[in-house]
Amino acid sequence: MHAVIEKLEQYNDNEYDLKILGSYNADEPSDLLVRPVGSIESYNSEIFSKAVLETLREHNVIKHVVIDLKGVPYMSSTGIGAIIQILGYVNQNKMKLNISNVNEKIQETLNLIGFNSFLDIR
Repeated sequence: MHAVIEKLEQYNDNEYDLKILGSYNADEPSDLLVRPVGSIESYNSEIFSKAVLETLREHNVIKHVVIDLKGVPYMSSTGIGAIIQILGYVNQNKMKLNISNVNEKIQETLNLIGFNSFLDIR
């Protein structure tokens, strides 16, 4: 599973003002925790979705993805689009996706567009 984390974290670069951390539960190696740190905006949302999607494609043992947004103070509409891309892949491949530690402002936006009706957001 260390290869999964290395794949995810290879995208860390100061150029994007976004750090993507990953971890997994040793008791449940099919669970991947993705922890972006920094705002997810138009100039870096593509690298975020690319990091997650390529990691999922290359490591088919993953069945459950949790995106922990504790370190994300702001998410633009393109950031939300990145989450939608990840959700599409997850659904298509019969995985589960949860979003956790969402700040109040992002939570309001996600609720406003109806994310809470089809996605587990905490």
